[in-house]
Formats: sequence, C-alpha cells, structure tokens
Amino acid sequence: MEFNNLYLFGAIFLLIFGIINSFFGYKLFKVLLAILGFGFGAVITYKIVYSVSNIPSLSIVAGIIIGIVTAVLLVVFYFGGVFLIGASFGILIGLALQLQLDQITKIAIIAILAISLGVLSLIFQKFMVIVSSSFGGGFLTINSIIYLYFLLNGKIFTLQEYSSFVRNSNLLYFSIIIASLVIGVIGIMSQYKVKGKN
Repeated sequence: MEFNNLYLFGAIFLLIFGIINSFFGYKLFKVLLAILGFGFGAVITYKIVYSVSNIPSLSIVAGIIIGIVTAVLLVVFYFGGVFLIGASFGILIGLALQLQLDQITKIAIIAILAISLGVLSLIFQKFMVIVSSSFGGGFLTINSIIYLYFLLNGKIFTLQEYSSFVRNSNLLYFSIIIASLVIGVIGIMSQYKVKGKN
C-alpha cells in the first residue's frame, strides 16, 4: 500500500541518517547539515501549505523547493547550522526528560536548553558537534528501528501517536533512553577515533 511505503521509506531513511550521524557526524557535518536543513524546511513548508491549500502535490513541490533553499542556507551560514545542531540536541534532551510540569514551564525549560546548547555549540564546536550528533543519532537510530518493527508488523503510527505510545510505556521509554545512550557513547568514541586519524 502506498501509505505504508511512504512510512517505510521515511523510517529507513531516518535509520540510515541516524547511524551516519552517530558515527560520522563530525566528519560529514556539512552533508548532514544540508540534509537537516532540507528536512526542516521541507516538512514545515509542507504542513503550512497543506493546511492552507489542502493540495498534496502543491504542498510537496513547495516543501522540496523551500527544503533545498534551507539546506543551502544552513551550509552557507555555517555557524547558524552549528547553533541549530546544538539547539536540536537541547530540544531532544528537554523532550526526553518528560517533565511533569505545566505546558508553559515545560516549553520555557526546553527553550532554555535549546538556546544554551546552541551557544555552547558555537563556543566548543568540535566537541558539541560530536556529542550532539552521536547522542542525537543514537536516539534517532533506536526509534527508527522500533518504528520499523511496528510498521512491519502492521501497526502504523503517526509521529504524534508513536510519541504518545512510547511515553505511556515506561519499559519501552527507558529502553530507548538506555539504548540511545549506549549508541551515543560508542558513537563519540568512534568519532574521536576517526577524527584522530585525520
């Protein structure tokens, strides 16, 4: 079914992206930056255009065009990309903490984490790029594997549904966190080893 294939392709792409990010994030930083920029631009534009026009083909074309533009901008404005990597890692940490607070406080804490790690990434570029890409890639890798498992067994989740499912299962949630940390640590050691050879 086409709907299944779209989700399958997306999950496989994110799995590959996560693995590359974990182990080669620093070495291939500009390439990954372009992919990240394209993904951000394309997805956000698609959602905005689709909500206004309700025309899938127009939304896809607009998403691709803006995605290419944001990819180029992130590579050209390198420091903006470095900040975005750190900020994304801060958002990931904030979401992973599952803070039991009111929505405004939760958003404020996540914003502070994002800005703080974004600034730290500008100050300690190599270290923060390696750490952010390793742990971020590890988190993406393990979630893609789990999502693929459900998908191949006939369970189709939207991103929001999958996120809610994980949050409601303590065993699955903590398993993802532990596995992400393990992959992240291995990724850091691997990237420093690769960086040391260059």
